[in-house]
Order: sequence, then structure tokens, then C-alpha cells
Amino acid sequence: MIFGRAARQMDMGVGSFVFSQGVVSAIPILRDPKYLNNPLFPKVMRTFRKSLPVLVLGVVRVLLVKGTEYPVRLFDARLFCLY
Repeated sequence: MIFGRAARQMDMGVGSFVFSQGVVSAIPILRDPKYLNNPLFPKVMRTFRKSLPVLVLGVVRVLLVKGTEYPVRLFDARLFCLY
């Protein structure tokens, strides 16, 4: 296998995080099925506000890694789109 054990563990961590976020985002629908009929824009803005800290941390991490020229192996981090 090309990537090895660390990459598989990273994939499991990312997959678990995405799955848990999907479960958490379904809570309003399970509590009140009428939630699906509410206007879309307020729901999108609420979701964006909740995800903003994670997006900011990601941008700060990319800037720090790039700014300090920290060595990152492409195959370990799978950052093909950033290079």
C-alpha cells in the first residue's frame, strides 16, 4: 500500500469527524420535522457561523505551515490541491 498505517488512521479520524458532524446536524430535523420547511438562508447562515471557527483554524494552519516553510510530504498530508 502506498500510504501506510498513519494515513489510514488519519482517514478514519477525518471520516469519524465528518460522520459525527452529520449526526449532529440532523438533530434539528429529528426534534422538529417542520424544520425542513423553514427558509434556507437562515439555516445556511447558522451553519456557516457554527463552522467558521474550524474554517479559521484551517486557514491559520495553512498560513503558518506555508509561512514557516515547514516540510510537508504531499503523500502523507494529501495536500495535492495546495501545491
